Amino acid sequence: MMKNLVSIIIPIYNAEEYLDKCINSVIDQNYKQIEIILVNDGSTDGSLKICQAFSKKDSRIKVVSQANGGLSAARNTGMKVANGEFYMFVDGDDFVSSDFCKSAIFSQQKYNSDIVIFDYKNIYPNKFENYSQNIDEGLVSKKSAMELIINDSHAWNKLYRSNLFNNIEYPIGRNYEDILTTYKLVELSNTVSYIAESTYFYVHRENVGISVSRSPKNMEDLFYANLNRFNFYKKNYPDVAATAEASLVRFAFLFLIYRNKKSNRNLVSNAKRILKNKDFTKKLDFKHRLAIFLYNLMPYSFFCKFVIMINYR
Repeated sequence: MMKNLVSIIIPIYNAEEYLDKCINSVIDQNYKQIEIILVNDGSTDGSLKICQAFSKKDSRIKVVSQANGGLSAARNTGMKVANGEFYMFVDGDDFVSSDFCKSAIFSQQKYNSDIVIFDYKNIYPNKFENYSQNIDEGLVSKKSAMELIINDSHAWNKLYRSNLFNNIEYPIGRNYEDILTTYKLVELSNTVSYIAESTYFYVHRENVGISVSRSPKNMEDLFYANLNRFNFYKKNYPDVAATAEASLVRFAFLFLIYRNKKSNRNLVSNAKRILKNKDFTKKLDFKHRLAIFLYNLMPYSFFCKFVIMINYR
């Protein structure tokens, strides 16, 4: 481990169209104590050649290639070869500002943070939107940090002290792996800080990615991740669990709507139990309460499912 070195880990799978912009944005950091780890996760396009070309031009770049194992496996591989005191993650189709590392390290050193959280911009084909926590910069209590990550568990808009991962890996085979992991890292941390700067640019590609796909697998993993995190909150942070109830209900509902015969039966039972818990559903708006009422009344009705799929967002 090298003191103050930031290891920037970039998992890459068939991202050749975006790699030049992504890697160049990382190379151009104002903070120079970085190493860049490009993990080619079994790409079948020209991604690996692009990575190798960049590594010949910049000695800070290390390329690792493996059989396709998914985002979690790629991040885990990157951490195994990383030398930094801190980790930051960038997805291969996104990009960052030149202050991505500098502003995070400044906050880390000012507050001796184990985790630094910062804002980001959502980049859509025809617009961009800023995502902000809308809180004061500075130290964040552990409880407040747990609340922040209810809607922002992303791995990539944070800096982490690397030793937080000594006994933690991203779960292989699960989508929404960050929801299953970030709360564990926050729990292990002693100090969390926040900066109101959008230095990460999250690129939304049309009809691509788990965020736009409501496949049975994605909806099961989304509910599974939220249920596990909620159970942890309920045991350790009851007030945070209360805040997370509404989103848990919505994800339970989506899982039930999109599940198939292969879906986990225990998860199905848990989701049904949650939908029938009036203490949970009373916190939803009228549209969502109506959709859940219809489902509980006639769950196998084609008309019911059609109406819900069209209107439930």
